[in-house]
Amino acid sequence: MPNQPRGATLKDVAREAGVAVTTAGKVLANRANEFRISRQTAQRVQEVAQRLGYVPSHAARLLRAKKSGLIAVFFANATDPITAGILHSVLKHLHVHHYLPVVTVEQPGVQEALSTWRKNRVEGVILCGDSPQVRPPLLAGLNREGIATLMAGNYHLTAKNTKGFTRVASVRVDDRAGILLAIDHLSELRRRRIAYIPGPATSVDALERRKAYEELIDKFHAPIVARNLGNARYWNRGYRGVKHLLENHKPRIDAVIAYDDPVAMGAIKYLADRRIRVPEDIAVVGFDNQPEAEYSIPSLTSIHQPVDEIGRKSVELMKRMLQEQANPEHLLVGPRLIARGSTMQT
Repeated sequence: MPNQPRGATLKDVAREAGVAVTTAGKVLANRANEFRISRQTAQRVQEVAQRLGYVPSHAARLLRAKKSGLIAVFFANATDPITAGILHSVLKHLHVHHYLPVVTVEQPGVQEALSTWRKNRVEGVILCGDSPQVRPPLLAGLNREGIATLMAGNYHLTAKNTKGFTRVASVRVDDRAGILLAIDHLSELRRRRIAYIPGPATSVDALERRKAYEELIDKFHAPIVARNLGNARYWNRGYRGVKHLLENHKPRIDAVIAYDDPVAMGAIKYLADRRIRVPEDIAVVGFDNQPEAEYSIPSLTSIHQPVDEIGRKSVELMKRMLQEQANPEHLLVGPRLIARGSTMQT
């Protein structure tokens, strides 16, 4: 059987380009500027590598660096388009920064995921999504093992210990800025009784959005918050929430800010069932700008959550933590308001 032709090696590239192997390696690892390698030399090495069809060995590079180059990505709640969008962005930008992902999901359990992370010697873990399995003891354990940890987007809070989450790096949408955009928008439309339908108490986004509403609305009137929603979720939460608001608050509200878009759409359904016009009688604003928002009837005004930016900044922060030994940070990404038919009369 004939021998298979071997691919070009780093030594081949260095010899052809007339440089040391270490110089070629630094250029092809995109570190020419860091080591002050001239632009002409770097260009020559890259041209030779392309002509020879050189493919860098990820395993060999990491072996030399004594690092795995692997970042674990823990994915919770595959049905949530915001979490899925952040995951997609994280995976895309890990590739840009020459990291390889080890994707683990919530369903087999966090202990199974932890075993996978240890076996693969991951350098860091990016947690995407609201999972009740991600608790402070897990985060503290990762810290003890020297595994950099970051929470991208929303995460699950436990009633007993919230301090454990504050010690972990995070990148999230600025919920307070989003609620302020919603209140200002409704105020400009001369809405004078703006109510709020909160999300589940275990979500950090829900906690921050409700807190922001209660503090910011005080400039206009006392907070008007839907209560007694129990464990209702998604559309049902909005349906029950606006029902409570209409039955228990006089004079009647003329606007509603909902925790997220499904909650807002549930509120719109209740209003339609009662022949209450949106936005003429009651304007409705959602949060997250999920894909369905544009196609609801009427189309839903919503606060856009920039998932691609959250994913990109999560990877960049993880890289700084690993390469520069940077301290964990809590980064907030600015939202923007998308005005549609649920607040704007045509």
